[in-house]
Amino acid sequence: MTVLFAALPPALRRHLYFASQTIEVSDAAQTQLLNSGLTLPASLNRAVLKRRVEFLSGRACAREALRLAGVAITDSLPISPHRHAVWPANMVGSISHCNQLAFAVVAHRQALHSVGMDIEECMTESVLDSVRTLIAKPQELRLAAQTGLAETLASTLLFSAKESLFKALFADVQRIFDFSCAQLTDWQPSRQYLQLTLTQSLSPTNPQGKPLCCHYHCFDHHVLTLCLEPQPNIDPA
Repeated sequence: MTVLFAALPPALRRHLYFASQTIEVSDAAQTQLLNSGLTLPASLNRAVLKRRVEFLSGRACAREALRLAGVAITDSLPISPHRHAVWPANMVGSISHCNQLAFAVVAHRQALHSVGMDIEECMTESVLDSVRTLIAKPQELRLAAQTGLAETLASTLLFSAKESLFKALFADVQRIFDFSCAQLTDWQPSRQYLQLTLTQSLSPTNPQGKPLCCHYHCFDHHVLTLCLEPQPNIDPA
């Protein structure tokens, strides 16, 4: 795979630590992951093998990303009551998986207030027809069309960016919110960047009108999106 998020500004990239791995759905792969010190939560004890291996692979990526950031953990990250990963106190991070791929990204909290990452397989025309109105409002779709990207790719990117935004903000918001809470307001394909703006207040630190940047990477019929909120002392340019 090529360098992830090649267009990401160096001032941001140097604060991010990525890890990825291929997901192998087999008893042998599950055993290997468990023998590495990872554990399954009780809620997954009766899950199908695919779901268990996906979970463990994501946690393996998280552990490796933390190691790259200088933070050593030997087992799995704890799980919050909302079923999200609980990161070490001085870290922020995100995990995602799709098909045979698992990814994780982490950063030190002194550099980033929050980070969310999502991977999706590019939609087919039939899937897009069934979810188009759920993903975006007409004005968002018009802005996406101006990028020159295929509608299926642009819609997948927008869907994934909103998923990444949800992951990035959830630690502050602590409740479920839908895609209508954020609207596409800028898209720069040459920079592999788009901007989402909150359409309503979600928390004291996430008021209506707040813009959030999302970077993206396309590869092998998949998209990977990254929503970042740098700390005030970090220049995002």
